[in-house]
Amino acid sequence: MQNKYKQSKRKTSWQQQSRIWHKWLMVVLGVPFLIWAITGLYMVTINIHYIHGDSLVYNHQTTITPSDIRLPIKELARRYPNIQSFTIAMLIDKPVYQLTMESSEKHGDGSHTINSNQTLLVDAQTGEQLSPLSKASALAVASYEYTGEGEVTSVELITENAPFELSARHLPVWRIDYQGLDGASIYVSVLTGQVVTKRHNYWRIFDYFFRFHLMDYQDGEADNQLLFWTIIASLLAVFSGTVLLYFCMKSRMKSRMTPRIKSRKELLDLKPNLRQDHQPNTDSVYSSSAQQGESHAMD
Repeated sequence: MQNKYKQSKRKTSWQQQSRIWHKWLMVVLGVPFLIWAITGLYMVTINIHYIHGDSLVYNHQTTITPSDIRLPIKELARRYPNIQSFTIAMLIDKPVYQLTMESSEKHGDGSHTINSNQTLLVDAQTGEQLSPLSKASALAVASYEYTGEGEVTSVELITENAPFELSARHLPVWRIDYQGLDGASIYVSVLTGQVVTKRHNYWRIFDYFFRFHLMDYQDGEADNQLLFWTIIASLLAVFSGTVLLYFCMKSRMKSRMTPRIKSRKELLDLKPNLRQDHQPNTDSVYSSSAQQGESHAMD
């Protein structure tokens, strides 16, 4: 009896503690779970290629033939002897050289130098240096690449303090903003003349939602302490819920093994049978008494 009492008491203690922990953990985690659900729904509903802004620019496929290159490589090397590497690309409708130059900068008292790379853009036909790209050239590139019909609302040269939607490695750039519901922005490199990135309001919403999804409201990285402790609390909530589920299923299995009356109607139908089963058989009593009287009379 004592063992059964201890087991029952231990079972009740586990159930109560699990119920308390599960209730308060879910109260605390309700808001983060709601934020995860809303932000996650947005991120999986909208096409990721649209979020990246692929629909904002054309995918031009232009073939460059050797006859388009009029400035020989020997002449290019003579003009720019510090060339480390070069590539041939298209700037709107003309071929260009993108040169990577090595430049040396003296720092401090001039006793030591730092080698850095510099990018130059050169017309492959005339040899004209095109970088740094002018405002008019940046507008021409953006107009050539942009697929929308919105008017240009602003043009800005960004050389430092890159906005949150642009990586600092692309600086310096021209930012061209367009009118429209999506608030599209095209970023054109000052050095290469290429579109380095494109952004719109749906990407900006995605970026904010991604930060809320990771519970990091500063740098958008997944290494913050708030996310770590929220995950720990979620695991505790799952564990306590599992304990409650175990006791609930165990109680249901025990109740199924025990026969019981399911409805009031069954109880009412069962009562007359119970009365008949417990009622004495008066006919047999009377017949027995009559037989005994007859036997006494014959004697």
